[in-house]
Amino acid sequence: MVDFNVNGKVALITGGTRGLGYYCAEALVLNGASTVVITSRKAKACEEAKKSLEKTASENGKTCKIISIPADIAVEQQAKQFYEQVSKQIDRLDILVANAGASWGASLEDHPVSAVKKVLDLNLVAVYHTIQLFTPLLEKATSQEDPSRIILMSSVISMTTTDSVGTYGYLASKAGLSHLGRNLAVQFGHRNINVNSLAPGFFPSKMSNGLLEVAGDSMVETNPRHRLGVKEDLQGALIYLCSKQGNYINGIVLPVDGVVAIARTKEALLSLQQEHGNDRIEIVVGDITDSKTSIEAVQLAESKFGQLDAVIANAGVLEPVGSIEQHDISKWKRLFDINFFSVVELIQKSLPALRKTSGKFIAVSSGAAVKPYSGWYAYGSSKASLNHLISSLAAEEPGIKAISIAPGVVDTEMQQDIREKFGKDMSPEGLQRFIDLHEKKQLSPPEVPGRVYANLALRAKGKILLFMGVLAVGSTVAASFRSKSEPKAAVEPVPAKPTVAFPEGKISVVFVLGGPGSGKGTQCNKLVKERGFIHLSAGDLLRAEQSRKGSKFGELIAQCIKEGTIVPQEVTIALLEQAVRENYDAGARNFLIDGFPRKMDQAITFEETIAKSAFTLFFECPEKVMLNRLLERGKTSGRTDDNIESISKRFRTFVETSMPVVDYFDKQGKVVKLNCDQPVELVSEQVKNALESRGI
Repeated sequence: MVDFNVNGKVALITGGTRGLGYYCAEALVLNGASTVVITSRKAKACEEAKKSLEKTASENGKTCKIISIPADIAVEQQAKQFYEQVSKQIDRLDILVANAGASWGASLEDHPVSAVKKVLDLNLVAVYHTIQLFTPLLEKATSQEDPSRIILMSSVISMTTTDSVGTYGYLASKAGLSHLGRNLAVQFGHRNINVNSLAPGFFPSKMSNGLLEVAGDSMVETNPRHRLGVKEDLQGALIYLCSKQGNYINGIVLPVDGVVAIARTKEALLSLQQEHGNDRIEIVVGDITDSKTSIEAVQLAESKFGQLDAVIANAGVLEPVGSIEQHDISKWKRLFDINFFSVVELIQKSLPALRKTSGKFIAVSSGAAVKPYSGWYAYGSSKASLNHLISSLAAEEPGIKAISIAPGVVDTEMQQDIREKFGKDMSPEGLQRFIDLHEKKQLSPPEVPGRVYANLALRAKGKILLFMGVLAVGSTVAASFRSKSEPKAAVEPVPAKPTVAFPEGKISVVFVLGGPGSGKGTQCNKLVKERGFIHLSAGDLLRAEQSRKGSKFGELIAQCIKEGTIVPQEVTIALLEQAVRENYDAGARNFLIDGFPRKMDQAITFEETIAKSAFTLFFECPEKVMLNRLLERGKTSGRTDDNIESISKRFRTFVETSMPVVDYFDKQGKVVKLNCDQPVELVSEQVKNALESRGI
């Protein structure tokens, strides 16, 4: 039986706190290692990586001791001290992964000799010294049946030549490292120590940013898989070389760059087709910047299904990022080819078919179109152009609905690129925002915006959808429906006539807003008993979803509740729509929606996709009164957010985000304000009068 694992092995990874080194450490933990030692220069990074690996082990039922020791192994004395510290905690070493490395990029004329020396010292000399120091421990672990392993982290760039990169020290060091590995394999072979090198292609990591800026685009374009590497690619190769199945592999340089693999996009599309059936899904594999792809997709939709009802243009890239004077204009042109001109061409090719069905063209835009982010010149410009394109399309093509969607933040590879690849070219504040969203688990799963796009495109059954591009961006979606008259600003709420789940007259929806502890729940309960309303509390629905076994959103909701922040609107609206639908099918027609909408995008999206609200009951109450009520309730409620810290955050969030919603509806004459610093019965009388005055 073939069983790839490293059960019981003791492993050490230099540079193991981030990037490729961390991927290696994670793979060893998940595949049975008993002890994993990691090191890097920074003590904080070592401690954070240690905690993360321990969490990974615990969550996956693995028992693995994690040792983290900060050291600069390029400094000879620190390397010796590092060995002494490690040898006090382990008595053998089965696997040594020499991953620590650095890069430096500059033109030949501007590239200092000191930089080349520094890179060679860490990438090559320090590796040699580390192997020299740890050979005695490697020999204690080895046997003819199961040799110890040394894995050198080289690079695919060591196996070829390149130009215009300017990373002279890096190129030389990796070529030297691969050659060192081959020679050590011969010398160590009789000592039962295998020495192999991994030669990764382009993987997003902090260290590879310099190379990716110059050569990353061409590597993606020329790679049959049309993508950068992902951690699983490297982890699989590592575990193979370190497992029993790799016992007889010695002295190789193994490229991990996707050059001989089948295109990933095709595999994903075929999987989707197999899951849902050939009769429902057709696929086209191609380059969206090639006009043949758009033509083929539209023709296939019409020939197979007889019509085309909706197109979603979602393909997009972020690079280049950085100051404008440093940008290569060719990268701007490539970005615009993907983000903008491919959409123009897709509109041209699909327009005749969409006119026949009065269909929809949905373009995935970005908040960066109207809000500048440091270094995002090209991306923001392309999305602003896209918004204007869709506005113009809506104005000039009254027979179709043209929609642009301004996404928020979703958990995709693009977000990882922002944190790990592009951060150095952004402002510290801009980068920190994305880091905080990631660390607080406030990124939405890709499925969430995907459902919103599909809902907008296919509200009626039996529609034919053309989805161009892999889901790459999107989270808190503010859908701006372009009007059929004069184009409007990109994210301005524009009156439109999209198909809603419940047209006017089908149901009555009353929004109930007010600060935490203002008495909304009490009054809603009375209306349920006395007037037969269906009371839907957004908070209760979210807490129920958080507790539901198998929920994809449970952890995200829990974090938002703890921090007093707002759950991404797609989650909340999906839960509300489901609840309204279930009660409507049971005969209900009057709904109180309590604690929603809490943001402008929630208000707009709900009214455009579910139902128009009749009006809003706004419970006004002094903050001091609300605080006392919440603290008293907290004694028995068991709610995690009934504490001083969470309450303060909730008050602040309400003032900053929910009051603009009240003002928005108030300007439309759709708000009834209630004085809630009064006994319950007096407030109830105000509520009763408000409902009667609105004919409910």
